[in-house]
Amino acid sequence: MTFSEPGKGGLRGWFRRTFVEPLESVDDEMRRHQSESHSVIDRKTAWVMLSATVALALQRYVSSPVTVLPLLRLLPLSESTKTDLADRLMAIDASRFGDLAWWSGSTLLAYIVIPFFVVKVVLRERLVDFGLGIKNAASGWPIYAAMAVVMLPIVFGASKTVAFLNKYPFFRLAPGETIPPEFWKWEILYALQFVGLEFFFRGFMIHGLKHRFGSAAVLVMVTPYCMIHFGKPMAETFAAIAAGLVLGVMSLKTGTIWLGAALHIMVAWTMDALALYRGGFLG
Repeated sequence: MTFSEPGKGGLRGWFRRTFVEPLESVDDEMRRHQSESHSVIDRKTAWVMLSATVALALQRYVSSPVTVLPLLRLLPLSESTKTDLADRLMAIDASRFGDLAWWSGSTLLAYIVIPFFVVKVVLRERLVDFGLGIKNAASGWPIYAAMAVVMLPIVFGASKTVAFLNKYPFFRLAPGETIPPEFWKWEILYALQFVGLEFFFRGFMIHGLKHRFGSAAVLVMVTPYCMIHFGKPMAETFAAIAAGLVLGVMSLKTGTIWLGAALHIMVAWTMDALALYRGGFLG
């Protein structure tokens, strides 16, 4: 295989056709938009960035039943009602499945409900234009397959570390415990929140900002995406930067987030399966 002139054959030509030209097309659209716009920051950019910031803050501060307890004081309810609600929240927090289901629900609220409202009600645009279209869902699959080939050995190696086993699976099991039905319900919710995550970062943020920032919308997205990984093993947090960049570029190229979501779910389920295996729960 030879390195030929840009746009021709060879590896360089493939790289240009696969990545450079799609990004150049996005940047051309951005320049056309800016030539027609006379404002420093347009309404769409403001709504996407501010609502994304609010969603991330909301997800952080209502992600657990106990974090909602201080809000009860603000409700115009009787003290007995507040006490009853507080007891219910504490019971949910004490439940393995209840606590995780609450976290998943808060994530879907932040990553799907709020962006959906902004897109459909405020901006009055189509969700398919924000990465939810299925027309090109299978395009670029060799890139996603290559990412899976790269990621799986890394995940396998990481699964041998204490930090990994202390973190995964999120649904904690006692030594020798039989895997309960709630574990599998949690895995479904776990997958759904990854769909929300991919839509929020690689759909809502990237496709909502590309008219203003062009291909640099990927860079705008990667910073908060890295930050939501704070508290996880360091290697995973740094890997999120690289994965966020590649998945962001692929979303710009294909116009859809679905294969990215499938890849994310596959890696997450593999991580949990390896954690179960290492912990002796799979025999």
